[in-house]
Amino acid sequence: MFETLLAETQGPIGRLTLNREDKLNPLSTQTLGEIAAAARWFDEQQEIKVVIVSGAGRAFSAGADLSTFSGPAEGSARDAADVGRQMADTLEAMRAVSIAEIRGWCVGGGLVLAAACDLRLAAEDARSGPRNRASPHQGTRPDLPALRCRRGQSRRLPQSGRAGRRAEEGSRCAG
Repeated sequence: MFETLLAETQGPIGRLTLNREDKLNPLSTQTLGEIAAAARWFDEQQEIKVVIVSGAGRAFSAGADLSTFSGPAEGSARDAADVGRQMADTLEAMRAVSIAEIRGWCVGGGLVLAAACDLRLAAEDARSGPRNRASPHQGTRPDLPALRCRRGQSRRLPQSGRAGRRAEEGSRCAG
């Protein structure tokens, strides 16, 4: 059904898994579009009450797929940012409760994806960082509640330049 992710159901539980683990689950405009399409598909499944969003392998998401920005085929950075916002809006509007299951790195657009979920659960090895400096406005959202940060603290995280936050530091985020 999708090329860059898996969408599965088991009873009332849906699973949306980013499935490019060889590249740490980067977010191309194709992947962002597929996430939005999967969210709409889960909405059509009346029995689904919860959707768990995760990344295959050792990372939730390494953020933007920089290999897709090497030429004009992918479109402008503004177009990519628009697709990122549409993905987040569609995921946030989903009827089912969404839970980000964060393991390993969760960077840039990965933080935006996690923030679009209703709840975020971070494993002990979860690490987050600021958005990608190569595309500073891609998918950035002012309401980013990164991992377990309070609202004011989470707004400072993408601009702080501090990478490598561990899950246990989530409640003490500082800008």
